[in-house]
Amino acid sequence: MPFNVGPFVKGWLEDAGFVNVTEVRIPWTIGKWSKDPKERALGMWNQMRLEQGIQDFCARRFHNKLGVRMTGPFSLCFWTGQGLTW
Repeated sequence: MPFNVGPFVKGWLEDAGFVNVTEVRIPWTIGKWSKDPKERALGMWNQMRLEQGIQDFCARRFHNKLGVRMTGPFSLCFWTGQGLTW
C-alpha cells in the first residue's frame, strides 16, 4: 500500500461512479517548524503519528507477507524513522 494516494483519490471516486466530486487540498503540518502555536502542536502530533505509523506499517507487512513476527524494535523501521526526525 503506497503512502502517496492523495492525488489519485478524486479519480478513483469518479471511476467508481461518484459525481460532482470536489477536491480540496489542505496543507498538513508535520514537525514543530510552525510559529503558530496551534499548527505547531498539531505538527508535533502528526510527527509522532507518522513515526509510529511506519513501525506499524512495516510490522504488518512483514507479518502478513513473510510470516515474520515483530517482538521488539525492528531495525528497518528504526532507520526509516531516523530519516523523519527533524
